[in-house]
Amino acid sequence: MPKKIEDIIPIRKSIRDIPVPTRKVAPEPLEPQNIGKEPEPSYNPNWNEGVRNKFTKKTWTIGGVVGLLVILFAIFGLKNGATLTYVPKITSLVFANDVYTAKQSAGSGELSYSIVKFSGEKYLEVPASGEEVASVKASGRVVIYNEQSVPQQLVKTTRLETPEGKIFRIGEDVTIPAKGSLELSATADLPGDTYNVGLTDFTLPGLKGTPRFDKVYGRSKTAMSGGFSGTRKKVDQVELAKARGSLETSLKEELLSKARNEVPTGFILPEALLIVDFELLPIQNSSGDSATLTLKGNLSAPIFKSVEFANYVASQKLKTNEIPGDMDIGSISSLKISIPESGLASTTVLRISLSGAAEFISITNESALAADLAGNKKSELDRILTSYPTISEASAVVRPFWKSTFPSDPIKIKIEKR
Repeated sequence: MPKKIEDIIPIRKSIRDIPVPTRKVAPEPLEPQNIGKEPEPSYNPNWNEGVRNKFTKKTWTIGGVVGLLVILFAIFGLKNGATLTYVPKITSLVFANDVYTAKQSAGSGELSYSIVKFSGEKYLEVPASGEEVASVKASGRVVIYNEQSVPQQLVKTTRLETPEGKIFRIGEDVTIPAKGSLELSATADLPGDTYNVGLTDFTLPGLKGTPRFDKVYGRSKTAMSGGFSGTRKKVDQVELAKARGSLETSLKEELLSKARNEVPTGFILPEALLIVDFELLPIQNSSGDSATLTLKGNLSAPIFKSVEFANYVASQKLKTNEIPGDMDIGSISSLKISIPESGLASTTVLRISLSGAAEFISITNESALAADLAGNKKSELDRILTSYPTISEASAVVRPFWKSTFPSDPIKIKIEKR
């Protein structure tokens, strides 16, 4: 029976139905130990996991770098500040026996000074050459205070009385300044060791019955010592002179060292101006054929405020327009300082002579400078420094490094001198 055309179903082949010839690839040679074993599939089931891990590591690396940058910027931000380093202006001055006057009670435009005093004792065992009868009065240093609004004059031999009734006398005419004090020596009225007393207070019997009695009084600076009456060992004069010289040398060095260490900050002590007085106390008996030699030393020296001294001396050597501002003296060791006249311990006016050269260092008001810099651009530094003739050169660093303006808070601006 003939087929109709619609009964014929055409066979349609797709490209998917075309068999693709398999390319034969030579198998890799098997290792001897793998002969006879099934080859492992070439498909890697962890491929996607490896890609994901690689992507994750890269993400964390980038995030870590970004985080580190954020932290660094934060740290730099916290260290916001600035440092200005400057070199002060230095003026060298030369002196040739130039004489200047200083006063203990100086007025405006005058040079003032104060007196510092240090005392000490040293002992030495010396050979004895027999015995002698001695009668010695005790002595020591006393400070007399005057609380009156007027000076108080005291004559030589003025009496000082301890609470126990023992009398000591001053050895010179003195004037105690109003609302002030004065240190001086006092000696026992009678010889003997009963006058060897420790630190104590004194009244002035001569003022008893007057309003001055309670306003003028004394206090021990040192103990009263050296009093003796009786027989003691005797020391040969040659041996005595030798021992005393040794004691004076060592005691002077001790007192000078003490003065250097105890001078207040901001003061200078010209060592050439100091005076040391020695007092040989009565010889004391010792065991065997020896005696004890005691030497007391009293050091007096003028001290000056360093800035005041430099300003005054510079003002005498320079014109007003040559002085940039307050000055300080770098070192007085290069200057020869002497006293053209004696009487340091008893006068209130001192004349000193200067020779040699010294550097005078200008002083900058660092707090004012920091305030002037605050909030200004770094490019304004030169303009600001024109108001500071005490500075010869300066440089500044602003933090963080990308900022070009000084912090608005002066506290964050550090000023350093070099």
